[in-house]
Amino acid sequence: MKFGIWTPLPHTIRHDDALTAAIAEATRVGPVDGPDKAFEIATETLQTGEALGFVTTLIAARHSGPDLDAWLLASALATRTSAIELIVAVHVAGLIADFAHRAAAEVIAEPR
Repeated sequence: MKFGIWTPLPHTIRHDDALTAAIAEATRVGPVDGPDKAFEIATETLQTGEALGFVTTLIAARHSGPDLDAWLLASALATRTSAIELIVAVHVAGLIADFAHRAAAEVIAEPR
């Protein structure tokens, strides 16, 4: 049997002081001091999970809110973890709607 752990993101788990600070940072306009707080929380959680024997994690794609992009987060986490399997879960319906919205915005923005 394999055991996995959920990769924490600010809008996917219950808030504590660290996540509240990560959300505040993500919604602030302009540069931030130091590494991204949400990334640091995810990194620390997965490193602890690896040490405890978890072998896989799910990184859920979020298409609303200030959460980190799941593909970008998975790429960054791959540099900070050693053995845990990183699974990116994409909600296809949301992705198609987002793609359509962006494509429509580009068409509307194009002068004729």
